[in-house]
Amino acid sequence: MRNPKESDDLDSKVAKGALAIGIPSCKLAVRGDTGWPDRIFFIFGGNPIIMEFKLPGDDPRPKQNHKIEILQKLGYDVCAVNDYKIAMNKLCSALARAKFIAMQKTANKWLG
Repeated sequence: MRNPKESDDLDSKVAKGALAIGIPSCKLAVRGDTGWPDRIFFIFGGNPIIMEFKLPGDDPRPKQNHKIEILQKLGYDVCAVNDYKIAMNKLCSALARAKFIAMQKTANKWLG
């Protein structure tokens, strides 16, 4: 039998790992409206990543899929993850991309 607490443990572990590389996050707990993803990560440069944490082998429930689709249609980067390394890889890639864009903007100012 699966322990539903495991997805909370993954959430906490990813949040701590993200903070260690400079990415703060916030747990999403919308009262009275279920199905929203678990956590939003604030990536440098203003491009948040929103994650739903699932147990291995589990998929988002229909209401969760609906909320994910709404957010994606609005242009947000939203994903469901069930593995620490995959989640951290996504966050590290987003952070590297954001810093590269910031460096390009700085170089363009200097180069005119």
